[in-house]
Amino acid sequence: MDSTEDNKDEIVGKLSYAKTSQWNTLTTGGGACISSDNSLLFVPCNNTVNVLDTNTGNVQHTFTPDSESALCVAVTPNTEFVATSSRSLVVKVWSWKTYEVTKSFKAFDSPTVSMAFNNTSTYLATGSATGGVKVWDVVGGFCTHVFKGSRGVVSLLVFHPSEYALFSSSSDCSLRYWDMKEPKNHKSINTHTSAVKQIAFDEQKNKFYTVSRDQLLKVWNLQKIKVKNTFPLREVCEGVAIVEVSVSALKSGDVESTDSVRALVTGGDKGIRLWSFEGEELELRHRMKWMNKPIKSVVQTNATDTPTNTTDTTDTTTTIQQQYTFVALTHELHIEIVNTLNINNSREIIGHYDEITDMSFLPKQQQQ
Repeated sequence: MDSTEDNKDEIVGKLSYAKTSQWNTLTTGGGACISSDNSLLFVPCNNTVNVLDTNTGNVQHTFTPDSESALCVAVTPNTEFVATSSRSLVVKVWSWKTYEVTKSFKAFDSPTVSMAFNNTSTYLATGSATGGVKVWDVVGGFCTHVFKGSRGVVSLLVFHPSEYALFSSSSDCSLRYWDMKEPKNHKSINTHTSAVKQIAFDEQKNKFYTVSRDQLLKVWNLQKIKVKNTFPLREVCEGVAIVEVSVSALKSGDVESTDSVRALVTGGDKGIRLWSFEGEELELRHRMKWMNKPIKSVVQTNATDTPTNTTDTTDTTTTIQQQYTFVALTHELHIEIVNTLNINNSREIIGHYDEITDMSFLPKQQQQ
């Protein structure tokens, strides 16, 4: 009897298992971006840039600029080119179709920490850690504009949605407007007491919105570049975007309604919050617990128009879902993909695992 038991233990001890899948670190921080249809999320990860499918959370491709840490990434609205920067001071422009480098250049004598493409996918703006701002021709790979005056780290670059102009924010707390055609129209505005963290444009109402760590949301006239209104957020804010929200997802809305409304979404110390354009907070009918985690950034597309496809039912359904999707990154480097058409379809992906000490399987009812 003892001999049989010993044989069983010996057989069990020799069992081996084949690996079917593996979860790796997805992001280690840095400037992320998202494609114009919200389907692809580009995030720096050590010395690489991962491209995630926002529908599945799977890594679709990985760019490896060089052996140095990747700092930020930008993608053209037509998803034709991807730009990456690293601590090696080299900016590389990649073809999304072939995954090959089309242009490579040294933008500054210090690291490039922010980048943005314009809506025509022809210009790339780069911002340095020492106040430099340059604009580059994407196809030609040459510098077209050099803008001087920023002090400190240029942490934000955003092109005007319909004009040849650029907005930049730096650690001197100034929001700068650079007219690419008429230098005399350049502006430097100090309205926030902290650096502007993000800009959201609303061309329908000729407005744009800014947030910073001074706990204020500013409403601007897009044409005059002047502040029209200020709303207190009562929290340190890191990001803002304009999203489409299903009326049925709001506590104040009819649960049977099939309509939607446009709203502002902010990310800060209190997590993800929704606001009306009049500054009133909008509460969700069902709110995931992870939506209360402090937010590091809200990732938004820089495209002004949402692509539509009426020839294929599947594609149309996907496009509609993507209109109601936005992505936020937490300070813990968790990726929050929020669907404001159906909150139950929202999910959180662990972007960085740190040290794993234990694991277990959860029953389905405990996975929320």
